[in-house]
Amino acid sequence: MALYASRRVGQALVIVLCAMAVLFGMIHPVPGDPITIALGPRATEAMRQAYLARMRLDQPVYLQFLAFAGGVLRGDLGADVLNRQGRPRGPDQPARRRQLLVARQRGRR
Repeated sequence: MALYASRRVGQALVIVLCAMAVLFGMIHPVPGDPITIALGPRATEAMRQAYLARMRLDQPVYLQFLAFAGGVLRGDLGADVLNRQGRPRGPDQPARRRQLLVARQRGRR
């Protein structure tokens, strides 16, 4: 039984890693400059270089993926680029779930 469970957990980890690699790989061929999209067209060269280093876009793709996978293992899902708030996505999720549950319960009354 333990052998079966350990085999299933191993298979699940392989599937998760493959899915992460495929999704990460799909981001790179997208046309457009991610720095211009995140910072806007009026960003200075210093702002662009700082963002490039902070998001590790100056590193090879395999190092970017390893940094991303390591962050996922720690619960760090990255920064909110679209809303430009710069806060991590992972840690605030439990608080948001509690707010959602409270709102659902109030709506049933």
